[in-house]
Amino acid sequence: MPYKTEIEWTDYRARNRETGKVGWYCERRSDGCGICYSEVINRRVGTQIDFKRVTWSKSSWTRRS
Repeated sequence: MPYKTEIEWTDYRARNRETGKVGWYCERRSDGCGICYSEVINRRVGTQIDFKRVTWSKSSWTRRS
């Protein structure tokens, strides 16, 4: 059974529009986001897009089922 969470970014998958790589997208909204583990993982094996507002247009999203 899949784990349900209230974290919004886990409901969607992001796709890098340029490379087609699939991963996550989120935006930094608090001081705690400066040490985001998910952004580090996403740079290595995901979309390779930084979690910054200026990179928003580089992604497209699909809702996870």
